[in-house]
Amino acid sequence: CATPLTLGTGTPFTVSGSGVVLAKYDCTETGYYDVNATGAYADYYNLYVFSKDSEYALDSSYDYNTTKVTVSSVRFTKGNTYYIMFIPENTSNETSNYSIAAGNYTLNLTQKSKIEDSNYYYSGDEEE
Repeated sequence: CATPLTLGTGTPFTVSGSGVVLAKYDCTETGYYDVNATGAYADYYNLYVFSKDSEYALDSSYDYNTTKVTVSSVRFTKGNTYYIMFIPENTSNETSNYSIAAGNYTLNLTQKSKIEDSNYYYSGDEEE
């Protein structure tokens, strides 16, 4: 298994070569985060977010005929480790087989909001 890159919030990482990116993020502040990958044109951009103990992705996103994909508003909890996997692929029209799209790609993780700042639990019944 490859050693994942270690991400920080708001710090893009550029990876050249195979086009598969595996990154690790150790969350230091509970909140909602956006994860995005950008780079060379590919037929498909696939982005997955896993917690360290999960067998299945917490969230994922894909786009086709693109240069960018985003997983929006994923809740990360302080003290937990998360893994991000990004796979850009091209297909062969002759065989319909997928292959990794080599190129330069940037992975970015940005905190959108803190849980404490969220009005998610507001019911509208509280007195002002």
